[in-house]
Amino acid sequence: MRANVYGVPPNIVAKWVLEVVFPNGVGLWADIACGNGKFTREISVIPQNGIGIDVNTATPILPKNFIFERKKIFDWIQENKERKFDLISSFEFVEHLEKREAIAFIKTIKKMARFVVVSTPSGFLKQDAETDYSLFDNPWQWHRCGFSPKELEELGFAVFILKNAHYKPAGNDKSFDKLIACWGEINLDSVARKIKYNSMCYNFSPIHLYRTIRDNFLRPLF
Repeated sequence: MRANVYGVPPNIVAKWVLEVVFPNGVGLWADIACGNGKFTREISVIPQNGIGIDVNTATPILPKNFIFERKKIFDWIQENKERKFDLISSFEFVEHLEKREAIAFIKTIKKMARFVVVSTPSGFLKQDAETDYSLFDNPWQWHRCGFSPKELEELGFAVFILKNAHYKPAGNDKSFDKLIACWGEINLDSVARKIKYNSMCYNFSPIHLYRTIRDNFLRPLF
């Protein structure tokens, strides 16, 4: 199952998803590869208990009730694979893995959680030392694979396609959609209905309507 979303920032779409799935709040939430914590923080959902996991040397700024564990991602998964989380999220991470490794990662976190949210560009968005010289000595930030909506659907996910969310990134000759993919032990159709309704209401605001037309219909012409 998939649905297009126009003009809505990804953190807001993720927030809507979690509000539908967890109407009484999130219990135990693991945010894998949390980076600096910005994306998770901007979702503005506070769990009872949260864990941010990353190898960063700098401590991220995470939402209230989160702790930070500085670990290699796959070491942390190995140590915690028998635990059961209410929610596991992984934003903008799987594209940094080789494809086979990314698929194995997704399948593993599905076994560890009641609900999973993953975000990634649609298709292969090139990002390496050629597109950004500052990444020359930081290969962990290079992109190594990409997923289509169909591939994520085949892994059991409902996919929300945020149109033109990556506007002509450096080193690429086109814009890319962003995928927010959801899997869980619930009826995902109810999530899709809520996202479609909220998206329609959001875009009826004059300023958001203008931005939607600009970003999705005018900017691609140039």
